[in-house]
Amino acid sequence: MSSYTTSRELVRVKFLKPFAAYVERSNMSNSLSENQVLIKTKFSGISTGTELLFYRGLVPESLETDALFSRKPVSYPISYGYSLVGTVVEVGNQVDPHIWLGRRVFCFSPHQSYVICQIDQLLCIPDNVEFEDAIFLPWMETAICLVHDGAPLLGDHAVIFGQGVVGLLLAALLCFFPLASLSVVENSTNRKEISRSFVKNAQFYSPVEVEQSHFLLCGNNEDRQKADMTFEVSGNAEALNEAILCTRYDGRVIIGSWFGKQHISLPAIGSYFHRSHLTIISSQVSFIPPHLSGRWDKQRRFGVAWEHIKKLQPSQLISKIVKVDEACRVYEQMDADPNSVVQILFTYD
Repeated sequence: MSSYTTSRELVRVKFLKPFAAYVERSNMSNSLSENQVLIKTKFSGISTGTELLFYRGLVPESLETDALFSRKPVSYPISYGYSLVGTVVEVGNQVDPHIWLGRRVFCFSPHQSYVICQIDQLLCIPDNVEFEDAIFLPWMETAICLVHDGAPLLGDHAVIFGQGVVGLLLAALLCFFPLASLSVVENSTNRKEISRSFVKNAQFYSPVEVEQSHFLLCGNNEDRQKADMTFEVSGNAEALNEAILCTRYDGRVIIGSWFGKQHISLPAIGSYFHRSHLTIISSQVSFIPPHLSGRWDKQRRFGVAWEHIKKLQPSQLISKIVKVDEACRVYEQMDADPNSVVQILFTYD
């Protein structure tokens, strides 16, 4: 059997075509299957990296969207997003209302005012975590995945290119490790200042200073050297090239950015890369890396993510909270100057 939701207004953000966002309104009266719940959205978070690729039409048509979105090939119009928090307001016949009604939850979903979801696809927000912090769960999980893939060692020198949300959280996590040094490269003055207040014990550089240093960012002024591991999370192909050049012999470069259909030129691959015996690692958060899958699963990684959300309180990284009705203007501004903000949330109240 199934239960029926009362008629509600569904507000949803869509990309009609590249550079054309649209806020769609419709009546929602979908039925709930036995193990589904209806969530009233409190906030959804914009991914300034991935979503701008969708907005700009830079996602390969042959790519399938995430499994939670039915693994359909990318085609416009499309709704995209993957961070939403809210409250359960209705439940299916086989869902215990005493457990789920009123429960605060996280789910992976596009931007919309209500979401119907299977209970096994929900993550309950811990009681001592605010909505504004919980929205950062997917970015925190990504940062943890990057740390796992980088596998920092005692005394390592590390460099991070990019201080968007993932870069900021990654830098904060690496501060828990006994590294020899941590260096951060960011072109945006705004993001660099945010990083200075959020990240402790790091050195900060602009891309110009990276070249002026001859790619020697680590150590003290008397003994400058290259990094043991370099993380690229800027979404900028030139930053990836510099990340390679900043990495020492037998070091590793961990790539967290997704470039979509952007054409990438990497001169360092034809010169420095091979002779330096570097390892390039693609960090993919959708799955547990094979070398960790015997001991780790998604549930364990989410548990670690919640603990570090409590410690770091990433809500301080929110640039602004805007009504979902302003989505078109928000995407236009982000496209024009993506470095002007760190994290934007849509609100549906």
